[in-house]
Amino acid sequence: MIDAVIIVLRETLEASLLVAFLFVYSNHFSVNKKWMYWALIVGIMLSIFIASELPDISDLFDGRGQEILFVVVLITLSLLIQLTNFIVMLPKYLKSNQTTLRMLFFCIIVLAISLEGAEIIVFLQSSIASGDRFYSHLLGSTLGLGIGVSVGAVSYYLLSQSSKSSLVVCFILLMVVTAGMGSQAVSYLMQADFIESSYPIWDSRWLIDERSIIGQLLYALIGYEATPTLIQVLVYSGYIILPVTLLLYIKMIHYRKVG
Repeated sequence: MIDAVIIVLRETLEASLLVAFLFVYSNHFSVNKKWMYWALIVGIMLSIFIASELPDISDLFDGRGQEILFVVVLITLSLLIQLTNFIVMLPKYLKSNQTTLRMLFFCIIVLAISLEGAEIIVFLQSSIASGDRFYSHLLGSTLGLGIGVSVGAVSYYLLSQSSKSSLVVCFILLMVVTAGMGSQAVSYLMQADFIESSYPIWDSRWLIDERSIIGQLLYALIGYEATPTLIQVLVYSGYIILPVTLLLYIKMIHYRKVG
């Protein structure tokens, strides 16, 4: 049962926190939250479809279809989040409206739920196939789902208490989440042999093992790798350094013009 709790919590946590962060953005820009209901419906429907078609998808591209699908979703999702961050942090320079933000929020949650939901469904399907462990896995999955949603709700409550710093906190946390997505995409590319796997540049398993509960949760949240390769570190760093540098550059140019 513990395995089911960890697996479902790991898959639920990222989507739950994304909802919390985007709700904070919605509050700040007075965006109606009805987008969330449609995102949930579409995301769940897509996750069911992906899970049902995953065996056929996996056979595509010489057996690398699943990895390619996950890479495309992760990269698209991370870029949409980065774009949302820029619009939120640079509202004076990037003209936008509530409709644009609502569509971005909708697409982000749909992609997140479809990816994470499909993996949960596949896990439950394997539990049904195992027979005797189904009920314990179902109970563990329910607990994992409940904990993940609760963490998202608490995060939203805490962030919504501070209107001044909540945007900056959400921006930073979303940057880290996208960096983790980039690192995960690289992992899938290495699994599919599109990128040659190299020796890890460090080994932090002595501190936090990826297979531990904490390691699994950190992987879901920030893309933690105990033995990352050089390209994973470069991609992870690039997802944080490049957007922050561009953000500061745009603001610096603006201040010079104003001055």
